[in-house]
Amino acid sequence: MQLEDTLWAGLTDTHVKLPMALTAENLAAKYNITREDCDRYALKTQQRCKAAQDAGYFNAEMAPIEVKTRKGKETVEKDEHPKPQTTPEQLAKLPCVFKKDGTVTAGNASGVCDGAGA
Repeated sequence: MQLEDTLWAGLTDTHVKLPMALTAENLAAKYNITREDCDRYALKTQQRCKAAQDAGYFNAEMAPIEVKTRKGKETVEKDEHPKPQTTPEQLAKLPCVFKKDGTVTAGNASGVCDGAGA
């Protein structure tokens, strides 16, 4: 039996054999989507996620787990990827990842996590 890491496969546009981030850059150019548009959408998404977490919308889907860390045992009770403290200023400072004057940054793109390639 051979296992396949489908996370990386999911982060590749299989039609053109490019990383999805480059596909995002190409679509941004085609449809005149600016870096600022992407950052605004990313900020709104972070705010919506926090509001949903605060309202308990994800509670039925979450199961707390205990993990060992360097500092001892910790209980993880919610998705660690969202960054609700994100500000527009922080997003604006992040460098573009795939193109010098592009739109995709670490702050406005999906993180490399299990849901990213879905």
